[in-house]
Amino acid sequence: MADKPVIKELPEKTTIIVGEKAELTCEASGDPQPSVTWIPSQPPRNFSVIVSSSASVTASWKLPSDQSRNGIVLGFKLYYKKTGSSGLPNTLTIRNESVGTVVVTGLDKYTEYEFQVLAFTSVGDGPKSSAEVARTKEDVPSKAPSNFSVTANNSTSITASWQLPPADSRNGVITGFKLFFKERGSAGLPAALTMSNGQIRFKHVTGLDKYSEYEFQVLAFTSTGDGPRSAVAVERTMEDVPSKAPSNFSVTASNSTSITASWQLPPADSRNGVITGFKLFFKKRGSAGLQAALTMSNRQIRFKHVTGLEKYSEYEFQLLAFTSTGDGPRSAVAVERTMEDAPSAPLSFAYKEVAPNKMH
Repeated sequence: MADKPVIKELPEKTTIIVGEKAELTCEASGDPQPSVTWIPSQPPRNFSVIVSSSASVTASWKLPSDQSRNGIVLGFKLYYKKTGSSGLPNTLTIRNESVGTVVVTGLDKYTEYEFQVLAFTSVGDGPKSSAEVARTKEDVPSKAPSNFSVTANNSTSITASWQLPPADSRNGVITGFKLFFKERGSAGLPAALTMSNGQIRFKHVTGLDKYSEYEFQVLAFTSTGDGPRSAVAVERTMEDVPSKAPSNFSVTASNSTSITASWQLPPADSRNGVITGFKLFFKKRGSAGLQAALTMSNRQIRFKHVTGLEKYSEYEFQLLAFTSTGDGPRSAVAVERTMEDAPSAPLSFAYKEVAPNKMH
């Protein structure tokens, strides 16, 4: 019956000077008689790790010393994992004792890893080396900033705000942001604002056109370059009062007591919102006091008959448009005279009889 191998005598711990030889005794018994073969007693020498790119490193080493190989080294095992991660490390097995370099690829960008190497013989693995730590290089961010939004402050300003890209997509130290914007539907490239500060989380964009839609995008950058732009965010500046009066304003006498005023909307780029109505001011020319005012709360109206005027009299007219925010400027004064009419009856009428002999 076969006997299980048993080590009867372990080698004693011995200290010697490098270069000297030592004899270590180890005895084993069993059936059949076992033989004792040694595994490497030291790890490979001169182990180093050099960063190659944002996703790769190059590990290199030399064979263990002759005295510590304890047999023919058949190859090496390289272990690596993210610093601080739990679980077992990844393993690369190199079955060639003459290979002393390996490129490790597919690593996460700008991430710290720990590396160890060992040599093995036909008997088994030698001890692992001490850990070498290396961080992959920076790269551009792989995602845009998160929580990107835009909000109108007033009729000429919009504030854009954002947060850093997700941590696993930064791929380095975020050193700043670029904000792109242009009026929606306009041709040409957008304007760009560069903020070389990774702590910035918002930007006030001023000098915009009133009541106009704008498209915004943001990106983050590292020392390596720009990441991708965010999706487009659209916002409209707030309404304001019109900056010009209605166009084509004219007045025409309808009869002796009525004048008709007509107009068109202010130019499109001066409306600064939705025109909700008009105000028509008028008074008799040369008269003292305030003008009369007629308010038309309907943006579709393009004329107004002003009645009850004095006959054959000159009147001054002005017109403005308004939005929900307030009144725009008045137009230039337009002057018109009501039409002539038959004279009114004399205010008083008297007569005196004349003797016939005095009539000629």
